[in-house]
Amino acid sequence: MPWRYPFEVSSTDDESPQFRVHGNKNAISATYMNDAPPEMTRQAYRLDLSCFWNLHGCRDAGTIAPTLWDSLQKIQHEAFDRVSSAGRCPDSVVAGRMKYLPDVAVALVEVTGSRRTQINVEGGHDQDWQTDYKVVQVIRGPAPDPKSLESVHFNWATPDPVQPTHRVANQVWPQTKIGAQVLYFGSSPHFYSCVFIPATPSALAIARNTPIPPKLPEDQIVSGRI
Repeated sequence: MPWRYPFEVSSTDDESPQFRVHGNKNAISATYMNDAPPEMTRQAYRLDLSCFWNLHGCRDAGTIAPTLWDSLQKIQHEAFDRVSSAGRCPDSVVAGRMKYLPDVAVALVEVTGSRRTQINVEGGHDQDWQTDYKVVQVIRGPAPDPKSLESVHFNWATPDPVQPTHRVANQVWPQTKIGAQVLYFGSSPHFYSCVFIPATPSALAIARNTPIPPKLPEDQIVSGRI
């Protein structure tokens, strides 16, 4: 759409693309896709309003929507385990993006160079990792700008799925071997993690064979006007 802004896809969005829960104790929201199973969507409507009638009142959003609060914590901790300790980008991440993000730009790219460089951080020495890629095949969306694939900086940290104001060390290290191929998910939307995913046969098959989801009338609204 004209004048659109890139939206963000968090690690929790990648963890549960069908049924997304965001928020904290102060406010909880849920977004679900039209093919989400009923056992998922019912969670958004299981409210406990008994706290309105006791002397202490409703302490927080989790008290009113306990099932949704439990789902939020479960999704957050599963996403945390994936990005902080497991250090992997499973096929489920690729499948969710290809199925539920019709405007995502995906390309198969190949490593052409990789190097560790010294950088000056406020007078101290630190290291940076940069990788160069070239486009092998455009799978969906526009082709990436070749300059955007030069000297790509490795993001050492990613937003913490449990505490979004904090950051955790990024365990998903880039492919550095020249000739290695990866799936590149472009800058629109902006992904918190797994921007480059190893092009395993299964991941590549999902990216190539998943049909583009149809756009609904509300997807055609320009600048918020109907």
